[in-house]
Amino acid sequence: MAAKNVSGGTVEIPVKSEIPYHVHDKEEEIMFIYKGEGVAVIEGDTFPLEPETMVFIPPGVKHQFKNTGSGPLSFAFFYAPPGPEQNVRLLAINR
Repeated sequence: MAAKNVSGGTVEIPVKSEIPYHVHDKEEEIMFIYKGEGVAVIEGDTFPLEPETMVFIPPGVKHQFKNTGSGPLSFAFFYAPPGPEQNVRLLAINR
């Protein structure tokens, strides 16, 4: 049986790569960092990311994730309602 109101998955951002600045119009998003180092840019403010960091992004809030470490930046993500997870892996691009 599949969940109807939430979705999730994992992402690995390669060294010197990022998920570009973007916004989700109606979805809440939670990320749990479990490997690597980086920064989250949320509405222009920068926050450090390291293992055991959890980030909550409400709908309509612009955000970006950058790998600033020497290895992959890996995190689990959860969306409610589901939808954007189909594109999140496509957003990780090399600089």
